[in-house]
Amino acid sequence: MVFTATIEKTPGKGGWHYVRIPDSVRADLRDISGKNGNAPVLVTIGKTTWPSTTMSMGEQQWFVAVKADIRKIENVSEGDTVSVRIAPDLERIK
Repeated sequence: MVFTATIEKTPGKGGWHYVRIPDSVRADLRDISGKNGNAPVLVTIGKTTWPSTTMSMGEQQWFVAVKADIRKIENVSEGDTVSVRIAPDLERIK
């Protein structure tokens, strides 16, 4: 699943950088979600792929974090629009 998203940041010092997961992608991941709704995924931005977990923002909105090392490698920051590939992480699905 591929989608375009803007890198956002939670307010405050040390806030998380993240991309929101579109409803259509979230619906495709629902079958692998745990009881809390989080899903183990592999995320790719640019040439960098890493394991992550979808997390709830509340109000039926979901995101994945984009860590500093990923942002540095891919030379992206808050406000940038990126192409995101997300897939179930089959090795971590229980």
